[in-house]
Formats: sequence, structure tokens, C-alpha cells
Amino acid sequence: METAIQLVLPDGLERSMSAQWDRLREREPRDKFARLIETGLVTLLAKAIDWDLQEPTPDEIAYLMVMWEEFGTVPPKEATQFRGAYFEFLENFEPRQGQETSS
Repeated sequence: METAIQLVLPDGLERSMSAQWDRLREREPRDKFARLIETGLVTLLAKAIDWDLQEPTPDEIAYLMVMWEEFGTVPPKEATQFRGAYFEFLENFEPRQGQETSS
């Protein structure tokens, strides 16, 4: 996905960024700088996304897999992609008739 986000930077940071960009005329250092920015932005975005749109944690996915194995219930794809759908699936989950939950 390619997108543009307009950032309003404080004057000092904007001047520094402009000077930094001027230094990055060669492709290799420019790409390295871009990867550094990308890494930081990805981390920030992951925290800023609404909780229900965030990916389920590895433990939550593991729990879905246990339910799948134990009850034969295939979770919807969205439940493996979004935490909101994950919790909605859990709230509405009922074992099939004739299957008992283990105590």
C-alpha cells in the first residue's frame, strides 16, 4: 500500500529534515534513511490504529487454533486479521451440539 500523510513539523525539525534530505543524494544512503523512517512509522502506526482493527496477538491466534482443533470450528478469516472480529467470534462461539467443552 502506498499512501501520503502530510506532517506538520516544528520549524527546527523541518530545517533539519530538509538539510538531511539534501545530504541523501545517493540512492544507498537515501534508501537506508527511508527504511529507518519506515521502521519507526510502522511501530507508531501499529500502536495508533484503533484496537479493533489491530491484528490479533500470537497468543490470540494460538487460541483460535486450539478451538479449531478441539471443536472443528473454522474461525472466519477476519477473526485472524482483526481483533474486533476475533472478539466478536469468541462472543458468539457455541460448540456444535453434541460437543462438550472440556473442564
